[in-house]
Amino acid sequence: MSDIAVSICCLVYNHKDYIRKALDSFLMQKTNFKYEILINDDCSTDGTTDIIREYEQKYPDIVKPLYHSENQYCKSYRQGNMMSFTFNFPRVKGKYVAMCEGDDFWTDDTKLQRQYDIMESHPECSFCTHTVHCTNESGELNDDIIPLKETVTAGVISSEDAVKGICRLPYMFQTSSYFFRAEYLDEMLHSTPEFFEYSASMDVLLMLYFASKGKFYYIDTEMSCYRVNSVSSIMDDMTKNKGNSGINQKKVKHFTEHLKSIKAYNEYTNHRFEEDVLFCQYKNEYHLKLATQDYKHLFSKRYKEVAPLFLSKSSKKEILYMRLLSAFPWLKKLRH
Repeated sequence: MSDIAVSICCLVYNHKDYIRKALDSFLMQKTNFKYEILINDDCSTDGTTDIIREYEQKYPDIVKPLYHSENQYCKSYRQGNMMSFTFNFPRVKGKYVAMCEGDDFWTDDTKLQRQYDIMESHPECSFCTHTVHCTNESGELNDDIIPLKETVTAGVISSEDAVKGICRLPYMFQTSSYFFRAEYLDEMLHSTPEFFEYSASMDVLLMLYFASKGKFYYIDTEMSCYRVNSVSSIMDDMTKNKGNSGINQKKVKHFTEHLKSIKAYNEYTNHRFEEDVLFCQYKNEYHLKLATQDYKHLFSKRYKEVAPLFLSKSSKKEILYMRLLSAFPWLKKLRH
């Protein structure tokens, strides 16, 4: 039986400018238990690998990397989607799992101990999280925190309220705050629920999965930082890749696959969270219609609840344009 209590899972790719900060923040943790750092370095080409080897040699009993000679994320969409499932989760020895990407970092040296103690005293909870402060690429704090103030109450959160927040808030909790029970990894690894098969939004799907297994516990204390759209981040990549049509194909793929996942999650939970999951479904449909410039049904009754989330960010001129195209799709041809 392993004497490791917590396994820290970290995905890394070309994080040369960030990885020391992340690893140092893991290693500064003050705990009364043992923990391990599981790193998956996805064939970094910028010197990240050399830095990780340095830490591996210095802390061989704690830092446990996997190095790839071929980039796994690019091999196939599903493999890229399932990086943690394929390379880190199967190596977990701890009772609990903490997560943090290689470009993010922790700021509180009691983070792991606090989350461990809370989970030990709340067996009804499958998942523990906390407040995260956002930074720019250089690590300078901005005004954004996750979750948004006054959207989540500290303490135990029911499964129903957790799903509601995940489906309705812009971003309920950020990955660097995740702390969950390893006992639920078995199903994820050996009989992976279908909703995990499609989408690259692994953070959202992990939260939804654990909400179906138990309650959440939220600590209203900032204990980590998230670099927004850092170099090599998925979201940064999604802002590019526009084809000749002006349509961002990666966005289209992202929302198409996430829509499949949300529908499959509804089936997986036997429609237990139907109202909120449908809201998420309609929200993704709306995203997809905007991404593909399909304005025909944007103002239909189906999207009455989600439309204001999008239209509030548009100018009156843009809304008028979309309303005209919704009623008269043939006007789009005149524009070109």
